Amino acid sequence: MNIARCYVELEKYKEAFAIYHKLGEKSENDNAKLWRTIVWSSFVSGNLSQGEYYAEKIMEFESAPNTTDYIVAGHIAWCQRDLKKAKAMYKSAWEKKEQTWDSFVEQLMDDKQYLIANGLDEAELPLLVDELQYTIQA
Repeated sequence: MNIARCYVELEKYKEAFAIYHKLGEKSENDNAKLWRTIVWSSFVSGNLSQGEYYAEKIMEFESAPNTTDYIVAGHIAWCQRDLKKAKAMYKSAWEKKEQTWDSFVEQLMDDKQYLIANGLDEAELPLLVDELQYTIQA
């Protein structure tokens, strides 16, 4: 885990993912902490289907997915062009009520570079934020 974390710090996400994935295969029990790192590493390295798989495991087995779990799952769904699922994940993140609207949007946009790297057009970002504000805060 420590070696994989070093790869993450060096932004060598594919290498980190490979280690996390091996650990995930060897893990005999449900390990949400490991799954979270696999989801993140998968997302930032462009392996969206793998990220989706582990994000769904978190949603299914974790007793209380956190805001970040929902946001990253939303990012993955958005990059896969499943806007309905993306909005549902972002709405669940917002419903945690751990932050103001502005800080929520800031957290979404912190991952802008990865969203764009996974195929989103930068012009789409403010459009989704507007859509979320309309549907979530209405």
